[in-house]
Amino acid sequence: MNSSFEQSEANILTTSNEFAKVRETGYRIEIGTLLSEGWNLVQRNLGPLVGFGIVSFFIAIIVATVLSFIPAVGGLANNVFFSVLIAGFYTFFSKFHKEQFATFSDFFESFQDGVQISLCGLISSILSSIPAIIMIILVVIIGLALGAGGIIDVDALERGDFESLFDNVLAIFVIFIVMMLITIPTLIVSMFYILAPLIIITHKIEFWPAMEMSRKLIMKNIWGNVGFFFVLGIINFIGMIPLGLGLLITIPLTYASIFSLYVYLLEQNGDNTDFGANFYGNENAPLDSF
Repeated sequence: MNSSFEQSEANILTTSNEFAKVRETGYRIEIGTLLSEGWNLVQRNLGPLVGFGIVSFFIAIIVATVLSFIPAVGGLANNVFFSVLIAGFYTFFSKFHKEQFATFSDFFESFQDGVQISLCGLISSILSSIPAIIMIILVVIIGLALGAGGIIDVDALERGDFESLFDNVLAIFVIFIVMMLITIPTLIVSMFYILAPLIIITHKIEFWPAMEMSRKLIMKNIWGNVGFFFVLGIINFIGMIPLGLGLLITIPLTYASIFSLYVYLLEQNGDNTDFGANFYGNENAPLDSF
């Protein structure tokens, strides 16, 4: 994979034929290269990126505080708003990639596509919660069975006596497995839609076609993407250790690396056609085959 961020006509983000070539031939995930490309972007724009991270943090706190007074839907509304706000990383990177120059105001251009990004965030949140809900139901059923078998002290659980509960090594193992069964499917489904905001921003299409395109692109190399996002997760976990200050670097690096993946897919696919037709209903589109 050659460096994608040297200024040239070929590197301008252009429309693509619904990634037909990539969908037919597949693609490789070179994690080190994507991280390197992402870090190059971060280094060249470190000040604005850190500044936007700080501003976003305070905006998120204010909005979350206000929305917390709205019962039931406040938390969901906050997540939707934050998905639009954080997509500002993509509008900034897109502008910089096209013109080798971007201003701080470019971070907030994501609100121009706010409706579609909001719907994308809302629907992807709902879809990613489905496997968690299913697993929770299964866990409750299994937990009742284990409690009946004496493996888990149900009385201690009801009393909130977690110290007694964790005295049972087998119970600790069961709880760990339960958490993994709930978390992993949710993260994988969320990963399917990770490229959707970028597709909305760069190609101005509606949220559902963008989500479907993202899902099917990610699924074309699902294990490579699992490895890629696992590494990004570890990087952000490390960023949390020094009082969370490292997140000011690792979060921009995460979005820059995802942007690098998207640019790589565009370059691998070529830029000879466009998204003019509704790919989701195009019977001839290779996308329909998987």
